[in-house]
Amino acid sequence: MNRTVKQTPVNDSDFKYEVQIEGETCPSTGLGNLLNQVVMLRLLAATPGLTDCGSLPFRTLRMFHDGERWMVTLEAVGP
Repeated sequence: MNRTVKQTPVNDSDFKYEVQIEGETCPSTGLGNLLNQVVMLRLLAATPGLTDCGSLPFRTLRMFHDGERWMVTLEAVGP
């Protein structure tokens, strides 16, 4: 798993935070895909701070398979 955070200024006091979490390489179909999807969802729910966007909770969450692995993008705007 790899987690990256991008912080972009929106105005003088707020930033847009984008967190991207990459899962392990897995097939795009079949049982291996389903197992990796469930592992990613459990990890998001059970790991404190993993879904934080800066000091903010996420406002949007997008999960998708990019052809190689499950990816999660989280976003929030604030100080």
